[in-house]
Amino acid sequence: ALAESIKPKQKRAAELQNQIDTNSGAILKVVVVNDFPLWLDLDLIKKNFATKSLSLSVGKILLLDLNQKSLVALDLAKKSNQILAGGDKLGQVKMATLNGDMAYAYSADKGVLKVELPVGGLQKEPVIVVKPDSNWGLINDLYGFGGNLYLLDEFKNAIWKYIPVVSGFAEARNYLAEGVKVDFAGVRKIQIDSSVWVLKNDGELIKFTQGARDHFSYSGLDVPINKPISFFVSDETDNLYLLDSGNSRLLVLDKKGGYSGQYQSGQFKDFIDLVVDEKNKKVYLLSGQKIFQMDLL
Repeated sequence: ALAESIKPKQKRAAELQNQIDTNSGAILKVVVVNDFPLWLDLDLIKKNFATKSLSLSVGKILLLDLNQKSLVALDLAKKSNQILAGGDKLGQVKMATLNGDMAYAYSADKGVLKVELPVGGLQKEPVIVVKPDSNWGLINDLYGFGGNLYLLDEFKNAIWKYIPVVSGFAEARNYLAEGVKVDFAGVRKIQIDSSVWVLKNDGELIKFTQGARDHFSYSGLDVPINKPISFFVSDETDNLYLLDSGNSRLLVLDKKGGYSGQYQSGQFKDFIDLVVDEKNKKVYLLSGQKIFQMDLL
């Protein structure tokens, strides 16, 4: 009799656990991705073309091949490409960013170069707009936003801001407000919407607004972030997207750090950068010499 009374309880418990397991994905807003369609093989641009990062602005993606010293703009709608500049004209080029119809490249020997996107097929020559500065330490990344340029300096714990003037750019000033103390050791990437965001190797995301430290903290995560590779946020996204390589997922967060959902796949371990077209519900993910696509739900 005792055994018979236990069995129904065990059965009900098992059924309840099964319900929890079945619904946990919905509860945690987890989407398992089984397929990433190939969007573009970069060999189609140039043989052995390879890049480490993507920069998105106004429907175009900027790519920089460090080995071949080629700067290329991709049109998302047409999937066409334009080679903007290359070779010795870019000097010891390290990184690049796209801001509207202007591409900017940081070169260790030349400084910052501006390359206008071609209009009517007419290619423009790169122009040095910021010369190397003795105040720079180690420039890890740069970003163009609203016509301004921002250089992330790991060694000086600074974000150098350059404001456009008639002759090019005014002298640099530190974007960070006086008295703001930060440690940029191990910084990975800078992104800007109306605020400035900096990602570090340990997963810390630092948010600044008008030069001051702004509140941002992760909340609602099921497991801690592990080996973040890259992130994306812009003035055209409502959310922030974080490639959490160690957990094989793409995290979706609100701009205060609150958990909104996640996409899971073993393939997320292979991606090294991303850009997000939230309006058209598309994510573009870089892996090796290929760009893959994922739909947002």
